[in-house]
Amino acid sequence: MSQAASRIRLRCLFLIALVFVLMITVAFNRNAASQDHWRLAKGSAPIELLDQLVQDNLNPDTTIEPGQMKLWIVQQPHQSQPVYLTDTRVTQDQQFNPLCGQQNCLFLGYVQTRDRYQRILNVYLDPHLPPKIDLWQATSELQHGLPCLTAHQLVQQKIQTFKYCSNGIIYEVIETQQFPHRYD
Repeated sequence: MSQAASRIRLRCLFLIALVFVLMITVAFNRNAASQDHWRLAKGSAPIELLDQLVQDNLNPDTTIEPGQMKLWIVQQPHQSQPVYLTDTRVTQDQQFNPLCGQQNCLFLGYVQTRDRYQRILNVYLDPHLPPKIDLWQATSELQHGLPCLTAHQLVQQKIQTFKYCSNGIIYEVIETQQFPHRYD
């Protein structure tokens, strides 16, 4: 084989390897991004949902921008309609969040009905968890056409899970579990 043919072959192998590495990098970045489902409500939530959320949960004298809340549109395969899961914190400072208490903040779930959005989940949770522990996870299990949701909480230095499923009207806790590992 001539030296020129050898160089061309080497360049082709290099380009193939480069394309392969780029494809793997894109795949890993796409998977990492899919783990973060939360988006600012402004731009991802229907305006009617934000109006309903304010009407249902805030005193008329309270002025906050609901578009600054975080929203996760939960849509699993075979699900009848999306669940709009809302983290009502508008800042990281709980003193400026009217829907937070001393430790816990309000998390809401809504679905669209014929003429409005209906609240189906209303729970206060502590959003401060150890690294790599998600506050919420959606399961593939459906009840009444909606996915079950798992909330994680740190209770007495241990992770406790609360499995919420739809009863056809609202979400309710159907199972709790505590894990033995301690977080100090």
